[in-house]
Amino acid sequence: MKKIIFFLVILLLLAGCEKLYEKRTYHKVVGVGYVYDSDTKEPAPNVQVFVRSGFISNGWGTTIPIVEYFSADINGYFSVKFLKRTQGNKVTEYKITAGNDNYITSSIVSFSVESLQGLKGAIKVDTVWLEPRLYNK
Repeated sequence: MKKIIFFLVILLLLAGCEKLYEKRTYHKVVGVGYVYDSDTKEPAPNVQVFVRSGFISNGWGTTIPIVEYFSADINGYFSVKFLKRTQGNKVTEYKITAGNDNYITSSIVSFSVESLQGLKGAIKVDTVWLEPRLYNK
């Protein structure tokens, strides 16, 4: 009987750990858009696009946001994914910015999780505007 109880305790511990480290899941929609240079009004090629996913506080203080990186192509076009859940935490908001060694963000695009509910395919993201870094002028 003790062996059965010991086995059940071990099984419950393993099942609990698996739930704690669940994989990231994403919404079935991607965001597509363009990154432009605010001075020249030309596409900003090969910049990094950042999606910052914010979470509800889990009662233990603030939850650190997750930042994921995507690349814009030579025409400034990008496609990003939206995190839905990770490690039991649901995402509440998204902020999209961009930049690289030559540019910094002059605009931030924000989404709430409610705006993505039930969507599939691709949605258009507002243009992300960049400014050249001061040392490049």
